[in-house]
Amino acid sequence: MDKIALFDETWFPKISHLVTDMTDTEKRAIEVIVAKDPMATWEDAAQTIGITARQLFNIRQNEKVQEAVYTISREIFKDDVPDVLKTLTKKAKAGEPWAVRLFLEIALELSKPPKPADDEYVFPIEDARAMLKIGEEK
Repeated sequence: MDKIALFDETWFPKISHLVTDMTDTEKRAIEVIVAKDPMATWEDAAQTIGITARQLFNIRQNEKVQEAVYTISREIFKDDVPDVLKTLTKKAKAGEPWAVRLFLEIALELSKPPKPADDEYVFPIEDARAMLKIGEEK
């Protein structure tokens, strides 16, 4: 496992509000989870932390732990995304079925219109048409 530091200046400002009330074991678990080799087992990760696999499972269920792991992972891998997408595009253009399917899923996700802000009122087009008819003479 590669080591990561929870208090790294790159991501700590983004997760500081999540880890404030965490135990040292939970903080260590975040570091180990993010750095975990995909081939390693959760038992291996738990042993690295010095806890049981069941304790690690419980820690992994904590929403703040999940959000911190996601935030750090996203920060670590963000520079790789363009290269991965280029490779995926080449494979899709070459006709590899798995790549075509994944490419189309990503393209659909990217083409979705943005969700309106919480404070933004969105009304159906019928309401807009009704508003335009106000004051029209018949």
